[in-house]
Amino acid sequence: MGPDAIGAAHPGKSDPVNVYTLTDEERQWLVDLHAQLWPDSHTKLAPNIKHRISIDAIRPLTADELSRVMGLVGERHLVTSMFSTSMFGGYGMDVYEHEPTPGIGPVFLLRLVEGHMPVPTAEQEAEDPDRYKRPGGGVGRQDAWECFSTFTHSERNAEWLKSYGMRPPKSRSYYDY
Repeated sequence: MGPDAIGAAHPGKSDPVNVYTLTDEERQWLVDLHAQLWPDSHTKLAPNIKHRISIDAIRPLTADELSRVMGLVGERHLVTSMFSTSMFGGYGMDVYEHEPTPGIGPVFLLRLVEGHMPVPTAEQEAEDPDRYKRPGGGVGRQDAWECFSTFTHSERNAEWLKSYGMRPPKSRSYYDY
C-alpha cells in the first residue's frame, strides 16, 4: 500500500504529476548513479566487501550528486531504509520508489554508504574534523548519520516502511556496534 496521491505541477510541463512519482529522467539518473557506484564487476568480485564484513564505497559522491539525490528523496517522497555497513558499525541508506502497482512493493533505486559522503572542503574539515571521520569503537560517521537519518528516521518514512512490511528504523545505537 503506497502513499496517497498528491498532485503537483511539474516545472516545464502543464500536466499535473504525482509528487511521489519520479520523472523518467530522474529515475534513470538514480539508476545510472547506482550502476556507477556499484558496477556489476565490482559487486561480483566483491572488492568493496572486505571479508564479507564491511561494505565500502568505490568513490565518494560529489557535493552536487549528493544534493541531487537528497533533493529527489525529499521532493519525491522516496522510501528510505537505513542499514549497518559492517559488523563494526557504519551507516548506509537504500532508496526506493513507491510501488507502481499495489501489492508489488517499493522499487529499489540506489544504495549509499557513509563512504559515499562527499570529501569535506578544507573549511569544513577545519571547522569540525571529527564530523567526517569514523570515531572508532563501532560508531559511524556523524555526517552520514545526519544526512541519512533525516529521511530514514522520519515519522512518515517509518509509516511507509511498516505499510510495505519492511524493517522500521531503529535507534542510532542499533547501527553502531
